[in-house]
Amino acid sequence: MSAGRHSIPPSRAIDQLAWGPGRSSAGDARLSELKTYFAYVTDDRYQAPTLLAWQSQYDSAVMVMARAYLAASPHHQKIEVYDDDRFVGRVERPRPSGSDPAGRL
Repeated sequence: MSAGRHSIPPSRAIDQLAWGPGRSSAGDARLSELKTYFAYVTDDRYQAPTLLAWQSQYDSAVMVMARAYLAASPHHQKIEVYDDDRFVGRVERPRPSGSDPAGRL
């Protein structure tokens, strides 16, 4: 399968998400401006959420990463993202119609 003319190699795409267009992780003086975000992943295989740490300058980039991580596995049900104690956002897998929001049968 050939890549399109405007496709970005995956490693470069991650650089653009984390550091912004035109910047990269290699030798960038702006690395000190990175914030560490914490993502709590609800996975239907485990009783406790999984904790992930992502670094970026931008809330929006971390939420793109959260949506991609949610889509990566049908077991990932919800991801909540925090910057220290500040709530950044939540992404959730859609519930089947007619299901109880509290998860009760």
